[in-house]
Amino acid sequence: MSEAAERAEAAGPDFEGLLLRAGFNFHVFLAAALGLLPELGATPEQLIRRVGERLAPTWAGLRGHGADAVLHLVLDNLASTGYAVRDVQAGADEATATLARVPLGLTAEDWAAVLQPFGVTPATMQALFDVFTPLAAAAGATISVQTDGEELRILVRRVGAPPRPADLA
Repeated sequence: MSEAAERAEAAGPDFEGLLLRAGFNFHVFLAAALGLLPELGATPEQLIRRVGERLAPTWAGLRGHGADAVLHLVLDNLASTGYAVRDVQAGADEATATLARVPLGLTAEDWAAVLQPFGVTPATMQALFDVFTPLAAAAGATISVQTDGEELRILVRRVGAPPRPADLA
């Protein structure tokens, strides 16, 4: 075994590199699926809506935990697919975050080039964020995603009054 291979083995797995690769693979697979949908008589919006409907019940356990808990789970999901989280303002009633508009540290041009073979645009891929609307609703919150230049701004608001301790027991 070479000295470089021994050093790499001793250092262990490159988890940051693996996470980046997993995020890239996720986006490529999603782009391929979204690009195939029109051939099957469906739209990306239909897929996103259906996935949201199926996943929404899994977020009901967040009901009563506040906007910050919902935003935290959204950000965990997005960061794990390569979106850089730049700023977070947490609060029980309202929580906000700013993210890079393009995932994986790519430039807008490189992102478009990754998607092009599948006939998908960055705007189509951004439809993915709509999946969080029914998820947040199931968690007792609303969510909005706004594009601001090279950034995405996410706003989560709790719906209704905070729960009383007896409601959570």
